Amino acid sequence: MKIDARKISTEAQQEKRNLAIKLRKKGMTCKEVANIVEINHTTISRWYARYKRDGDKSIKVGQRGRKIGAKRSLFPEQEQQIIRQLIDKNPQQLQFKFALWTREAVRYLIKHELGIDMPISTVGHYLKKWKFRLN
Repeated sequence: MKIDARKISTEAQQEKRNLAIKLRKKGMTCKEVANIVEINHTTISRWYARYKRDGDKSIKVGQRGRKIGAKRSLFPEQEQQIIRQLIDKNPQQLQFKFALWTREAVRYLIKHELGIDMPISTVGHYLKKWKFRLN
């Protein structure tokens, strides 16, 4: 049974690639290596072709996942500005129609302070990230 390489650590992925190249260099076929390494034989073939063309750097496992902060709606400084407002003030002090901080109130604060219209679910994700508990 083949392993989904996306679900194993980067180190384990690198070990599998190194082993596959080592076995191919010893003369084993892609299918034989695939059975040992538990990776699809076409992947083994692709790795080995790249290795022959470009050397060790071509089989190095790259960065996985998003870079930290990618696809964020708010910059860190903006997050700190909103957090400070949530801690120091209540909605009535800012003359909002809300009595307490809710996701909707925080959404309104972000729109008011930063001009960013954000989905309510994203506001919830930010509040969870900031470790605020709202009922």
